Amino acid sequence: MSTRFGVVVVGDDAAAGTATVHVSLEDAGMADAASTRIAEVELPEVPIRAGAEIPFEIDVDEVPPGAIVRVHVDYSGDRSLAPGDQYSTISIPADVLGRAADDAGRIPVRRI
Repeated sequence: MSTRFGVVVVGDDAAAGTATVHVSLEDAGMADAASTRIAEVELPEVPIRAGAEIPFEIDVDEVPPGAIVRVHVDYSGDRSLAPGDQYSTISIPADVLGRAADDAGRIPVRRI
């Protein structure tokens, strides 16, 4: 098992409040197939403001080629994407995550 490090970079259009931040690593290496979650971390009751940077660490057994990072800043806490939530809207390779806290990869999220 290894730990990967990242920082969620909240968009400038974020509403101030408290949210649950869901970070997942997904195996997206198979063409024409849905991605499969291989690791996840949930950060409850995170204070959110425009431009905030939220550090996280996620434990994973193995990061396969083609794995991606997804982030959902969930204001309601129900795990459903809703208007006003923040989400990683682009495909972000898991390689961006660092192997140490001082090498944490940056994951931008935007309001949906």
